[in-house]
Amino acid sequence: MAKQTVFVVLASIIDIVMSTILFVNGDKWELFPLSIVDYSFPTSFIDIWLWTILRNCIITGCVIGVVKNSDDGPRRLKQVSRFPYFIACMNGFYSCVKLLVFSEQPEFVMGPTLKWFWGLFAWNLFGIVVFIAQWNSLESLCSDFSPENETKSSSTHKSTEKQPLMSKSNHVINDYSSIDEVEVCIENGKPRIVENAKSKSKHERHEGKDISDGKEDKKDETDKKGMSELVNRATVGKMVSFVIHDWPLIIVGVVFLIGAAVSQIFLPLYTGKVITGIVVSGDHSQFTKSLIEMAAISLVASICSGIRGGCFTVCIQRLNIRVRNALFSSFLNQEIGFFDKTTTGEILSRLTSDITTMTDTIGLNFNVFLRSVIKALGVCVFMFALSWRLFLVPFLGLPLIFAVSKVYGKYYKKLQEEVQNRFAHANEVAEEVCSSMITVRSFANEEGEKKRYSNRLSKVFEIQLKQAFSYSGYVWSTQIFTMLFEVLVLAYGGHLVLNKLMSAESIMSFVLYQYTMSDCISTIGAVYTGLMQALGAAEKVFELIERTPAMDIHQGHQAPDDLEGRIKFDNVTFAYPTRKDQPVLENVSFEVSPGEVVALVGPSGGGKSSCVKLLERFYDCSNGQVLIDGRPLNQYKHEFLHEKVALVGQEPVLFARSIHDNILYGLDENNYTNYDVTQAAITANAHNFINELYQGYQTETGEKGTQMSGGQKQRVAIARALVRNPRILLLDEATSALDTESEFLVQEALERSKADRTVLLIAHRLSTVERADRIVVIVKGKVVETGNHRELMEKQGLYYKLVYRQLHQSTQPTTSNDLENSDDVIVDDVDQLQTSQRAIPRKRSISSNASSSYGSSCSPSSFRLKV
Repeated sequence: MAKQTVFVVLASIIDIVMSTILFVNGDKWELFPLSIVDYSFPTSFIDIWLWTILRNCIITGCVIGVVKNSDDGPRRLKQVSRFPYFIACMNGFYSCVKLLVFSEQPEFVMGPTLKWFWGLFAWNLFGIVVFIAQWNSLESLCSDFSPENETKSSSTHKSTEKQPLMSKSNHVINDYSSIDEVEVCIENGKPRIVENAKSKSKHERHEGKDISDGKEDKKDETDKKGMSELVNRATVGKMVSFVIHDWPLIIVGVVFLIGAAVSQIFLPLYTGKVITGIVVSGDHSQFTKSLIEMAAISLVASICSGIRGGCFTVCIQRLNIRVRNALFSSFLNQEIGFFDKTTTGEILSRLTSDITTMTDTIGLNFNVFLRSVIKALGVCVFMFALSWRLFLVPFLGLPLIFAVSKVYGKYYKKLQEEVQNRFAHANEVAEEVCSSMITVRSFANEEGEKKRYSNRLSKVFEIQLKQAFSYSGYVWSTQIFTMLFEVLVLAYGGHLVLNKLMSAESIMSFVLYQYTMSDCISTIGAVYTGLMQALGAAEKVFELIERTPAMDIHQGHQAPDDLEGRIKFDNVTFAYPTRKDQPVLENVSFEVSPGEVVALVGPSGGGKSSCVKLLERFYDCSNGQVLIDGRPLNQYKHEFLHEKVALVGQEPVLFARSIHDNILYGLDENNYTNYDVTQAAITANAHNFINELYQGYQTETGEKGTQMSGGQKQRVAIARALVRNPRILLLDEATSALDTESEFLVQEALERSKADRTVLLIAHRLSTVERADRIVVIVKGKVVETGNHRELMEKQGLYYKLVYRQLHQSTQPTTSNDLENSDDVIVDDVDQLQTSQRAIPRKRSISSNASSSYGSSCSPSSFRLKV
C-alpha cells in the first residue's frame, strides 16, 4: 500500500516540476503572465502545461479518495476505470494538433525556443505514459483496500468460533484420511485440532457463512483454484509454446514472411513514381523503368509469400496433432470421478471443435498478424520520410480504433466461450443418440431427438446472432474512423502542397501508403478478434490439458514377482465424487485369503460393486484402506495392478477391432503368442464360436461389440481377463443379463477360471453363491454377516431371508427396505425351507449328468437372489 502511494505522489511531483521547468525555458518565469495575457493557440504552450496539471490533479485526487475512504473509494474508482485512458488519449491528440499548427509558424525554426518546445512536447508524451502507470498502480492499491480483504483479515482474529482447517495447518491433515474429520477450535487464543466423530460434511466459513452441504472438500477447492490459474495461462503465448518445437520451420517461414512484407512495402512507392511519370513528367523511359522495378518486386513478394505459407501450414498441422495428443493424454490420466462429473459431449467438443478452432485460428492469425505488423512498421517509416507532418494525422485516430477493438475483443471473447459451451450441450444430444440408436428407433423417437438437437442448436444461434451484431458494430465504428482520417489526410495534405511544404509526388505515394496502412490496421483488428476467439476455445482446452488429477494413477512403483492375492478392506468408507455427502460404504472390513472364493451378497445399491471399483482403484477411499498382500493399492504400479487384478463386469465393453486384439487389449502383443490367446479363449468357452466365424480371431467385433451377442461378448471379456493370468479375478454380476443358454456357457467358463486364483464375485445365482468359500453380506454400505452358506443359513439372518424369499417369492424383487422390515416375518413351514435346501444338491447332481455343472433353469439352484 505504502509503495503504491509513494510512487503515485512522487511521480506527480516530478511530472509537474519537469513540465514547469520546460515551459519557462529554465528560468523565464515571466512566460506565465505573458502566455495568459497574450495567449495564441499556435505559439502559446501554457495549455500543454495545464494538461500536466490536470493529469496529476486527477491521479492525486483519486489517491486521496481511496486512502481516506477505503470502504467506498475502491468501488467508485472501478466505476470510472476507463476515464483515465480517455484523458490520456485526449491529451495526446491535443499535443499532436498543437505540434502541427506550430510547425507552420515562422517561429518553428531551429533555435533555443524550438528546443524547449520539443522538450516540453516529448515530456508531455512521456507524462501520459507515466499517468497510465500511476493509474494501474492505483488499481492495485484499491485491491489492498478491498472491503472483502478487510473482512477476511478481521475475521481471522475471532477466537470463540470453530474454523475449518486453513492452509497454515495443511500438514496436519495428513494424519487424517479426510478434511471432513477434523476441525480447528480456537480456545484461549490457541488453535487445537479436533476430530469430528460424526464426520460432518458442513463447515462454516471464517466469515460465518455456510459454503456447502458437504459436496465440496478441500481437494475440490484446490482444484478450482488451480483451474483459475490455468485459465490465466491459456493465452496465445501458451499455444506458441506448443509449436516452438518446429522452430526451424518457423524461422524459415518468418524470414520469407519478412521478405514478402518488405517487398510489398515498396509497391506504393513505385506506384506513385509510375503515376507521376505519366501525369507530371511525361517521361516514357522513367515510366518503363519504374514499371519493370515494380514487376520484379511483385515477383519476389509472390515467391516469398508461397514459401511462407507452406512453412506455417506445416507448423499449424503439427500444432493441431500435438495439442490433440496432449489433451487425449490428459483425459486418460484423469480419475474416474472426472468422467462422472463431465459429460461425453463436453469432452468430445473439447477434443474436436475447440482444438480445431484454437489451432486453425491461431495459425492463420499468427501468419496474417506478423505480416501485417511488419508491413505496418515499414509503411510507417516511408510515411514519416515522405512527410512527418502528414504522418501524424492518421495516427491520431489509432488510440480510438484500439480502444474500440479492446472493448469489442473482451465482449467477443465472452460470447465465444458461451458458443463453445452451447455447442458442447448440443454434442451431448448427438453423442447420446448415436450411441443409443437402437433405443431411439425402437420408440420411434427420431423426430423428438431431431427437435431436441435443433433446440440446442437454436440456443447456439442466439449467441452467434449476438456475435454478428457486435461484429457489425465493430466494423461500422472502425470504418467510420478510418474514412474520417482519410479525408483529413487529403485535406491537410492538399494544404501542405499548396503551401509548398510537400511535393505532389510525395502526397501521391503517401495516400497509397495510407490505404496500405488502413488495410494493415483493419487486418490487425480482424486478427485480434480471431485471437480472442481462439483464446476462448484455448482456455477450456488448456484447463483440461494441465488439470491435475485428483487421484494420481501413476504414483505407485511396486511390481512384486510373488503376488499372493490376499485382499483386505480395512475400515473402508467411500462416497462417489458426484455425491460426496452420501457414503455408499461405511467402515467396511473383510479379508480374502489367497486362492479363496468370496461372494458379495446384498440388496441392489448396497455397495457391492463399489467394493470392486475400489479394488480396481477406479476411486480412492474417503477413509480406510484397500490392501493387496498388505500393501495399499496406490503403492502398486498402475500397469502391474491391472495385469494382476482382472475384472469381468455385467456389461463388458469390446472395442471396434478384431477379437484377437480385444483379448490382448492393454497388453504388449510381443509378450503373448497366439497360443496364449487360444488357451484363454478355450478356458472362457469362446474358442468354438470364434472358430465358426468367417475370419476367426480376426473378426471385427463392431463398435462396442455390436456385431456379437451378449453371451459371446461376455466370453470374450472373460478370455481378455484370463489371458493376463491374474492372481485376483473380480466377477461383477457377469451373467445377470444373459439368456439361459448363454448363462450356462459363461458360468461354465467362470468355474474353470477360478482355479488357483483369488476370486471376489458378485452374483445373484444361488448355486454360484453357495459354492463360494465365504459369503459377505453387505446392506446399505455395511457388512452385516460373514460366513459360508451353511453357517449363514443356520444363523437365519439377512442371508437366510434372501434365500427364503427367492425360493418362495422368486417373482418379487428384494430391496434393503424389505430386509429391514422383514424382522417380523414368520416362516410357517421351516421344514419346507430346509427341504428346499436339501433339494438343491440333488437337483444339481441330476442335471450334472447332462451338462457338467449347471443344469436346467427349472431347478431350485437356478433361482437368482434378485437384489
